[in-house]
Amino acid sequence: MKRTIVLGSNYAALGAIRTLASEGIEVIHLSTDRFYIARFSRFVTRSVKAPSPTRESSRLLEFLMNTNENWDGALLLPTNDPSVVFVSKNRQTLAERYIPAVQDWNLIERIIDKKSLYIQAQKIDVPTPKVVFPDSVQALMEMKSELSYPCILKPHQTPSFGSIFKKKFLS
Repeated sequence: MKRTIVLGSNYAALGAIRTLASEGIEVIHLSTDRFYIARFSRFVTRSVKAPSPTRESSRLLEFLMNTNENWDGALLLPTNDPSVVFVSKNRQTLAERYIPAVQDWNLIERIIDKKSLYIQAQKIDVPTPKVVFPDSVQALMEMKSELSYPCILKPHQTPSFGSIFKKKFLS
């Protein structure tokens, strides 16, 4: 039977879990918190408590590589930025046991950092919203007259911003 291990517990994880299960794929969910929504999906074969990919990445890697579970050859599917970063940075090691569903860090790093992503998109003429990159509150205040509603203040690295403000953006 095909098997996927889903990392992440948000709505993206729920969508992935449901889609995989509808194709007859066994879904194991790794949860860092017993209250995260995805672990309660009826499509999860099993939910397993695991270390956090951001706060305990070395413990998570050790857990995945040394577990006695028969997970060899399973697709390892990260569904949020922290788990994408974790799997990408540890891809070579994880590939000894799993099939990582992300590319190497040298590529992912340019995508996960939104500033880098927008700069790359603009270089190859991919349409993007108007984006500015102030490097301080002072610089943002100086740009104020150039900005108009709707306007969103969004970090170029969501996980660190979210850990401080408990939001993905400010409006």
